Amino acid sequence: MKIFRIAYSEFVPVYDIEVEAENESEAYDKAKEILTESLDEEPDFWNCEEVIKVKSKDKR
Repeated sequence: MKIFRIAYSEFVPVYDIEVEAENESEAYDKAKEILTESLDEEPDFWNCEEVIKVKSKDKR
């Protein structure tokens, strides 16, 4: 599974939510499911990007 960060807004400002999914389509579906339970209206989605974890090198 990958982590995706999705930018959304119900009104202004824009917020981010991170969801775990196999691809962008599934990420949008999960975000929509989570957010429709907590918001009055369906949010507008602005962007979806995979979160890349940076591996730090061992510093000695």
